[in-house]
Amino acid sequence: MNAIQVGDAQVMIGRAGAIPPPPVGGRLQIYPAIFYPSAPNPTQATIIELSSGEERLGIDLQLQPVPTVRVSGTLMGPSGPAGTVAVRLTPVGVTEIPPEALTPVSISDAAGAFTFAAVPPGQYSLRASSRMVTGPPRGGDAHDLAWLDLPITVSGDDVDGVVAVMQPSLHITARLEFEGAPPRPTDRPQVMFVGAPFSLESDENLPSGTGGYTGGTGAQGFTLGGYAPGKYRVRVSNSPPGWMFKAAMLNGVDVSEIPFDFTRDVADLVLTFTDRWSGMGGVVRGPDAGGAIVLAFTTNAQAWADQGASPRRLKPS
Repeated sequence: MNAIQVGDAQVMIGRAGAIPPPPVGGRLQIYPAIFYPSAPNPTQATIIELSSGEERLGIDLQLQPVPTVRVSGTLMGPSGPAGTVAVRLTPVGVTEIPPEALTPVSISDAAGAFTFAAVPPGQYSLRASSRMVTGPPRGGDAHDLAWLDLPITVSGDDVDGVVAVMQPSLHITARLEFEGAPPRPTDRPQVMFVGAPFSLESDENLPSGTGGYTGGTGAQGFTLGGYAPGKYRVRVSNSPPGWMFKAAMLNGVDVSEIPFDFTRDVADLVLTFTDRWSGMGGVVRGPDAGGAIVLAFTTNAQAWADQGASPRRLKPS
């Protein structure tokens, strides 16, 4: 990997990356990512449809250099400057592409200072996350995930003096309900579940939560912490022995299927389990059927789209 020195910062050029042309007006030029046919953002790109066995030619991309500006500032944690933290400039609207593919990174120094030496014009979110002391212990751990998601507009002038303040993470508490004949499961989490009782799956490539069990049991519920604000779905990967997960209800909505806006601490999530199991079974026949994978999925095609990495209505066996 190569780098170009710009002032006191470096611009990294990935393997096989295009070498920038000479500066214009003292501004470094770079070749930004482009999406077919010439869109700067994947939300503006044209979808290329291919049928089975079809070949498409002429899917050409043309790179054009653009002048860049500097973005710099100071990253502050809940108790002072936040040093040695990765800060990213994520283009607005990029949710389906891994952020590292399009997002420049700067590491804050001991005083919290960060610099992006060459940023093309556009709308960005300045993002960071790090475990640090955020206040009194919550669930026995004072080192919580602090997060940053700050909108930044980049145009023709350098953006200096940004003061980016990280915020304490959000927590979510769920209580359990069981539909069926007693006896109910014990309220000890190490008996009821393997790992955490539930987790949250982000729809927006946001800093991930710790996924750690941090709270009480029984009437107090189970608490998870370490999440930045955004859209999430609740995922329950295992159930107490003899029970099956039915729904995760929040404000009358099953948030295991429909994402919810997580903008404040949540204390009223309800996880419902039932002893009325549903399932199917059978035999795959064929010359080499021993290693076959069987999928069960809903006939409602609308339920296939935008359902995250592990949709409830698609079950492999």
